[in-house]
Amino acid sequence: MTPQTAYHEKEQELAHATRTPNSAARAAVHYKKRADLFEAQVLSLQLRIAELERTLAAVQRQAHDNAKLLDIRTTELHAAESFLSSAGDLPESDVLDLVKNINTQIFQISTTIADTYQDRYSADRDDIKSATIWLKKFFGSIDIVGPLRDAVSSPDDAPFFVQIALQGFMVSLVHVICGTWDFTTNSQLQDSLSRLQKSIAAAEPQSVSGRWRALCRSHIRMLMDADTKVVPRAEKEMVEGVSAVLWAFGVHDGAIEELCDLVSAAHTPALRDIVLQALEFRRAAGERVVSCDLEVVLCRCGLQFDDTLMDDEWADPKASRRRKLGNQQVLCTTALGLVRQNEVKGAKDGEEDSGHDNGDGCRRRCTILLKPKVTLSSVLKRA
Repeated sequence: MTPQTAYHEKEQELAHATRTPNSAARAAVHYKKRADLFEAQVLSLQLRIAELERTLAAVQRQAHDNAKLLDIRTTELHAAESFLSSAGDLPESDVLDLVKNINTQIFQISTTIADTYQDRYSADRDDIKSATIWLKKFFGSIDIVGPLRDAVSSPDDAPFFVQIALQGFMVSLVHVICGTWDFTTNSQLQDSLSRLQKSIAAAEPQSVSGRWRALCRSHIRMLMDADTKVVPRAEKEMVEGVSAVLWAFGVHDGAIEELCDLVSAAHTPALRDIVLQALEFRRAAGERVVSCDLEVVLCRCGLQFDDTLMDDEWADPKASRRRKLGNQQVLCTTALGLVRQNEVKGAKDGEEDSGHDNGDGCRRRCTILLKPKVTLSSVLKRA
């Protein structure tokens, strides 16, 4: 190798060595910039992820709140549905059959008791004041037992008049049981609840007033344990009333308490059946019917007879209509009637409008489903 060639190679090596540090420095700067860029991108992505996580948490909280609100609204709608639907109503015919069955039972037990003591009636007893006073509370403070007793002209007549007195008493007591709100003796509470129902029925739609009445009656019955407490008390009152009637007609020479024991021993099962049927009506009409109000009715003693509202149980089929519609008064009610009150728009012939408007154009109409049967004062002249 010549000296020139060697010199030339050394120059090239020197130039290459001079260029290499500059390239490395540039490369280092380039990769540093890329590293900074990637680091900035990673930081941006981390911030985005954190933002998305916060958004997701907020959405999940909103979804949870919406689910809770949906459950609340669903519960409220189910509750509201009970006020808007009457699909679960007990058929009206079933309630009517209950009333007819009660009337039949009252008639049968009254006839049975009246015939049982046929040989023991006497007009000689004078100490009947306490019995008639006790019975007057069932007849609007009117004494009907005394006039019935005075109408007996022979021993054969007595069972007929005793039967009327027994029917009148039992019908009055059953009417109270069927319509009572409060099973205690608190008349003020009874009056307050009755007026409250009338106010709600006059101001609110039937779906609301009917459901309120059903819930109220149901809870009152459960709170007061009516099924176990009312029956014995009503049975006792039945026995006392039957005994008072028999006492007034001269049955039994001993104390009236002894007569109560005899009546209780002989007739409690039949009297209990009537009480149970009355309570069943109260549950059926009061708790299981919402679309209308079904109520048992009787006619006030001394009321003028009106054959559009009542039937004469002892009417003479041969008597003329004019004679039937003469100036006659109700002595007592011997079979319960049934009326329906419901919300209507418009009127039909033959149905009585009560005149209450709840504000949306609907009115309360009263329809007689079963007329009460009455005994007129003219029966006192029958003997």
